Order: sequence, then C-alpha cells, then structure tokens
Amino acid sequence: MSERRSTKAILLVALMLASVAGQAAANEQDASPSEVEAEMGVVYGDLSLFDASQGSEYLLIEEDVPVVSATSFIKQAWIEEGRPGVDDIEYRPSMARATCTQHVVGDTLTVPISGGSTNVYVAKTTASVAFLVQSGRTLSSTG
Repeated sequence: MSERRSTKAILLVALMLASVAGQAAANEQDASPSEVEAEMGVVYGDLSLFDASQGSEYLLIEEDVPVVSATSFIKQAWIEEGRPGVDDIEYRPSMARATCTQHVVGDTLTVPISGGSTNVYVAKTTASVAFLVQSGRTLSSTG
C-alpha cells in the first residue's frame, strides 16, 4: 500500500529543486571557463572518446540506457598526462594516528552516542582495533 503524500510536502520539494536548479544555471552562466576550472579543477580525458561498455555500471539505477561510471577512464587519462598535481601534495602523517590513544583490555571510556553518551569498556584489542562494549553487557566469544 502506498501512503498519501502531502500536497504541501510535494510543493516544498519541487520549490527546493527548482531553487537549486536555478542557482546552478545562474552560476553556470556567470562563471567564465577559468572560474569553473578553478572551482572544480582540471578534467582530464575527453568524455566524447569514452566507451560506455568499458565503464562500471551503477547498481540499483533502473534506466533504459545503463548509467555507467567513467572514473577509470578519467583516471587513466590523468595517469597518461603524468599525474599532474601529485608533486604539489605535501605528505604529512595522519594527525589521527599521531594522537590516537592505544587502549588496553579493561580500560573504561565514555563515548558519545545519539542523544548523549554511554560508558563502555575495552573487551578485546588487536594491533589496530579496540572492541568497545557497553558497560553491563558482555562480548560473545563465538559471535
């Protein structure tokens, strides 16, 4: 069974979509090619040369014509251009790893959850994972 949709809700969604489409069209008209390139970066590869049979088909999209990804095509074009921009990236070790606290079995913590926080304990650890269990509960050794 389908539920009746509110006319007001449909009107609000249509208004929102029209607003977004109008803004995108206005931005497209106002932006010069160099501004667009600055905003989204350089696009490598000519999509008119893309063979859709070589792309990965998106799942769960039911269209008469398959919708496919050209990511691998564009990535290959970028590689063929000599991977521009890679030398500009300054490597820095991840701050998350540098400041991560290693937990020990038995440690107790307070972790945020939706609507507040809860107390947990470290039930098991590996080299990269700490299994946190809500206080008062147990971790099954079989599951």
